[in-house]
Order: sequence, then structure tokens, then C-alpha cells
Amino acid sequence: DGPLPGEIRQSQVSNDKINEMPDASDTKKAWAEEERLPSLPRQIDSRASLVPRRHIFHIVRELHHRRRYYVSDWTEGFNLKVLSATCYMFFTSVAPGVTLGAYLLIEVEGQMGVTEVLLSTAICGVTFAVFG
Repeated sequence: DGPLPGEIRQSQVSNDKINEMPDASDTKKAWAEEERLPSLPRQIDSRASLVPRRHIFHIVRELHHRRRYYVSDWTEGFNLKVLSATCYMFFTSVAPGVTLGAYLLIEVEGQMGVTEVLLSTAICGVTFAVFG
């Protein structure tokens, strides 16, 4: 009857690993030495100013590594299936905008109409595509 998959027998742990493990008295000694040292002014890490911007660097790194795939993403994506799905989404998005614009044209006595609704819908769509 052997050990379960997550269990480790005492004989499996080498004595070297046990000897390498820090003792509680060692950490107490280190803390005591640290308290006895004169307090020096702390140096500011040169990378501290980069911490809030580290996500931008990850994005730039991702763009750099994927740049060879971007052209193929666009060229391989153009086929009849994608074109039909794009047309379907365009007309299903435009139809409610035209209906709302026609209703607003009547209700606000011509101050707002189809053109304004379609323009605002386009601006919202582009904003969502870029930042969403």
C-alpha cells in the first residue's frame, strides 16, 4: 500500500534538502543583526517609476512578438463567410439606428435625425473597437 499521489514519504526527502532549510534561530539572528545596523537612507529603486507603466511594456512586447502574424490575420480572414457575416452585422446594427433616427426626426421637430443617430452609432462602435 503506497503513498497517495500528493504524499511524500520521509525517506524520499534527501538529508541535503533538510539541511538547506533555514532554521528559525537563523532568521531571528538575521533580524537582530538588521536591527543593530545603523539606519541608512533607503535608496529609491530606479524601476519604481516603471511599475505603474509595466502593463504598457507587456502590450508593446506582445505587439513586437506577434507582428509577423498580423498581416496573415488580415489576409487569411477575407473570405465569403466573413463578408456575409460582416454585412449581416452591419445591417442589423444600422436598422435600429435608422428607425430611432426617423422617430427622433418626428418627435424633436427636425433637430435630430437619422444622420446624427448613425454618426453617433459609428463613433461609439469605433471607440469600442479601439478601446474595448
